Amino acid sequence: MLIQEMKQNCSLILKGESEDKGNLYLGNLNSIEEDNLKAKFIKAVITAARGVNTTIKNVNHYIIEADDDDNFQIIQHFQKSIKFIEQNLKSTNVLVHCFAGVSRSATIVCAYLMKIEKKDSETILIKMKALRHQVNPNEGFRNQLKLFEKKIL
Repeated sequence: MLIQEMKQNCSLILKGESEDKGNLYLGNLNSIEEDNLKAKFIKAVITAARGVNTTIKNVNHYIIEADDDDNFQIIQHFQKSIKFIEQNLKSTNVLVHCFAGVSRSATIVCAYLMKIEKKDSETILIKMKALRHQVNPNEGFRNQLKLFEKKIL
């Protein structure tokens, strides 16, 4: 992994209609810094990481106490996360993050994109990896995305 990629704390994954509304970002723990949220007009955040007890001012914040573990059942959070993203993108930009922006948050964003684009997980992951090179859900999460795929396609 390139040093520059490691420093990239927040990547634009889905472009909305305007700069301040409808953009979906994928990031790491540093991406929830106040300056980053203000600069990107982010008013809604999903944290997909266990033990991140950060309060983010003036932001709609949904926390998933998720472990980056093949056995963690992240699939149980897909529907609520998708609904959160859909509702918030109507009025603001949304950030989904975990510690590194590689596995947990990427899996949540992938599930959302699969649902709205009606495409399989491999196609979506290739698209996401082109936008954020670090994207690499663990094997267990990939298997859960395949199960989700069967439900929605």
